[in-house]
Amino acid sequence: MNTMLAGAVPLLDCIILKYGICCDWTPCGIAMVAQKPAVVPMLSYLADDWARYSNPVRVLDVCGAAEVTGTNRFFGGILFEAAGRLNPLSYTRGLARAAVQRGAALFCGQQALSVERTKGRWTINTERGSVVARSLLIATDAYSNGLWPVLKKYFYRVPLSMVSTSPLSDEIANRLNPVGMPYTDANLNNLFWVMVEGGNRLVTTTVPPRLRPGDPARVAQPFERKLRRVYKNLPELHWEHAWSGYVGVTKDRLPRILRLGDDAYTIYGYSGQGIANATAIGAEAANLLQYGPDNCAMPITEPSVVTAPELTAFAMRNFAFPAIRLLDRYY
Repeated sequence: MNTMLAGAVPLLDCIILKYGICCDWTPCGIAMVAQKPAVVPMLSYLADDWARYSNPVRVLDVCGAAEVTGTNRFFGGILFEAAGRLNPLSYTRGLARAAVQRGAALFCGQQALSVERTKGRWTINTERGSVVARSLLIATDAYSNGLWPVLKKYFYRVPLSMVSTSPLSDEIANRLNPVGMPYTDANLNNLFWVMVEGGNRLVTTTVPPRLRPGDPARVAQPFERKLRRVYKNLPELHWEHAWSGYVGVTKDRLPRILRLGDDAYTIYGYSGQGIANATAIGAEAANLLQYGPDNCAMPITEPSVVTAPELTAFAMRNFAFPAIRLLDRYY
């Protein structure tokens, strides 16, 4: 599986070029930086592990981290040189268009209500009709609803928001991303993702608040507090857009393919890292459905039940994440 996931970004790059997908793909690299000295050895180990799969990864010292981030607040880091940024919606639409051009049929705007196995075929029932197929793949992750009820026991359904500013001045944009490279710190419990996209908008991802989750400034508030501790004397930021959804998070934050029955499988658990990984796993899922498990590089795993998924997800959003934010004082 590691080899497959390590090849996810090159595969994504190949697909974008092959099918002419316009999605603002920019292979600018992505950095992960150390918010405290104790993190540096862990990042070095991660770089060595990643390099074993022929991925271009470079270790950053303090000066290298400062060059990428524009601040001396970090203690080193690693640079994933093949990674980059893109517009996820444009990429998804491009994939759909390429699939339709090659004969796929898409049925949009209709919720799948139930599935049943009849005479060696799967029937997917919707509000407006049904679809019959030899194989079934449920790839709805955190949006499975009641289609296959047991799936909700296998991951935490965690809300996540994206939020962006109005266009920044060139001076501020260059201060935050001086070499045009997005970065994150290594604190997985308190997201700190800093990306200035092509239109000079600052974009980040964060766990949304329970109150006013559609208010961009409210959503961005915890991130901005942390940002201002890293970058002193920033001017006022105008948060303009916010959009939210859910991600499926497994115990170990690794995706899974699970067998549900005869010719029936599900993919879930991208844990907020689904763009490149879903591209690679999707290719393997196609091999699985067409040629069988022996031709799938992604292992077919046994289900791993998480503890009290709904209650835990509620507690994470409303208690754990706010408490972690208050206690996060690395900067």
